[in-house]
Amino acid sequence: MAAAKSGQAIALAHRPLLVTETELQALSDRADFQAASELLALKRPAEARRQWQFAVARLEQGLLPAAAKLAQRWRAPALAIATVAKANHWDDLELRFPLEYSREIGQNAAERQLDPAIIYGLVRQESAFDSQADSPAGAKGLMQVMPQTGRQIAADLRDRWGDDDSLFQPDLNLKYGAFYFKKLLGQFNGHYALAAAAYNAGASKIKRWLPSGRSQPADIWIENIPYKETRGYVASVLMYSLIYQQRLQRNSLKLDDLLRDVMPG
Repeated sequence: MAAAKSGQAIALAHRPLLVTETELQALSDRADFQAASELLALKRPAEARRQWQFAVARLEQGLLPAAAKLAQRWRAPALAIATVAKANHWDDLELRFPLEYSREIGQNAAERQLDPAIIYGLVRQESAFDSQADSPAGAKGLMQVMPQTGRQIAADLRDRWGDDDSLFQPDLNLKYGAFYFKKLLGQFNGHYALAAAAYNAGASKIKRWLPSGRSQPADIWIENIPYKETRGYVASVLMYSLIYQQRLQRNSLKLDDLLRDVMPG
């Protein structure tokens, strides 16, 4: 926001982790990491995650950057994100904001007339790219779709609904998550902050939180959302979307698009 208000481009301080091939090979040769690699190859992501957590917990702090880069090489973005955070390194944007599922996200963005950066922002906030993410409330997959919502979307799209665990399939989850966000965006007249808040807390609550009497700047409205989780959620989704604009080398989604004034309810 400061950059936008001062007329400057957003400048991200990308500082990639520097890890040698020797370090990566030494780590990948360890039996506990080999086990994680085999589980990933067998497409058993939940078991691979548990094995990875076990292996990483035994590492000294100085080897965590190499582990994060190894997870990136193995195309395990959720493991890379978690490990680089454990390493307390925040400036490797390629590690923290991966471009996995680019085909699926691009396809769904085109079908729903959404900017792919907003889908990436939602995925990054909802699951940090863990396709097996399963919340205590029951939300599942990359975009944390609730089974009840998934069944309704399947009916809207005339898809055959399998079972709740089908939401762990990245293709289906991204399809339904993009559909649902587009529906919310239409419901809130194209207002990204309101749609993001509704994605997290439900549309009925957002309608109750709208200002009365006169419009309100979106940043002020966000800071006054009654739910702490939703306040942080909306800010993160919008911020991540702008970061992904740069990662994708796009310029179609502007801060002004994301933070239009919130009109009275």
